[in-house]
Amino acid sequence: MRTRLHDFDYDCPLSILIGENGSGKSQALADIAEAYISKNRTVIAIANCPFDKFRDKGKRYFFMGGRYGQTFLSIALQRVIASIKEPSDTRFLIGTVLERLGYQPRMGICQENAKARIDWFDLSSSQSSESLSRYSDEGAWTLNLYKDELRNWPAIFLHKGNEQFPMEQASSGEIQLITTLAFIASHIDKDAAILIDEPENSLHPRWQRDYIKRLFDLFHYHRPRVVIATHSPVMVTTAPHAEMPWQAYAVKDNAPRPLDCGDEGMEQVLWDVFRMLTPRSAFLSHHMTTLLHRRQQGMLTEQLFHREFDELEAAAAHDGKQLQLIRKARMLVS
Repeated sequence: MRTRLHDFDYDCPLSILIGENGSGKSQALADIAEAYISKNRTVIAIANCPFDKFRDKGKRYFFMGGRYGQTFLSIALQRVIASIKEPSDTRFLIGTVLERLGYQPRMGICQENAKARIDWFDLSSSQSSESLSRYSDEGAWTLNLYKDELRNWPAIFLHKGNEQFPMEQASSGEIQLITTLAFIASHIDKDAAILIDEPENSLHPRWQRDYIKRLFDLFHYHRPRVVIATHSPVMVTTAPHAEMPWQAYAVKDNAPRPLDCGDEGMEQVLWDVFRMLTPRSAFLSHHMTTLLHRRQQGMLTEQLFHREFDELEAAAAHDGKQLQLIRKARMLVS
């Protein structure tokens, strides 16, 4: 079923799609990608889940995703290596990606095994890397980054502090983050659309908090339109940190509906979608007042009233003050 996109703002720098499983987020993301393609935009589509709805190929369209199974990160890295063969802004940008993640702006490639000579390529330099050409043929080799083994060298090496190590020794979250950002850097151009399905997969909560801001810090010069579909409340609550105009959409029945992204509106979103309360929540007081009023007016059954308060108590289980407030409010109609 096609998504109804009448309320979607294609010019907003950052859009976040949220909703329950089966609500149509992935289909909405794929349909938004098609709309950007029809507007002659470069589209970079990334799915960190195996059941995305994106197309495979297209003009000015670049995709990497979990549907490729164990090799999807490898495919992306092959394209990254191809893109750093010649000196370019792309090559420098990939070096910047590594620096922002705490690595040296260089990449090592070893043709035979871990004991062989490693060719290091400086990604902060504009110098040519002629020796890289023998590695840049896409499809000539495959890396399996999900297991503790490599097939059909070369291996990619990273440099952090005083350590040099094969990339597969990094955590799955680091590998995903490096590869995703480097893949974007390899294909981005001005006004490109970047669409990412479930970026939070494999990422530590700290990296989830920094994810959106990091995207715009790295690629703001290109003025991208970023659209993210997520299950992560962390992604939603940290969106304002990107210091970009943004809009959240609740997806239901294959239609994204714009949400109020002000402070109180966002608290409402976090409760409605994630059943999550924020500390010192203004929404909590307003919501309990509404529940009490509706119960007293006979607009809410006793069963539904207590179900709502059960959920509030569960959400506030680790906040003693909130929990006490909720229980006192509940007793007003007991």
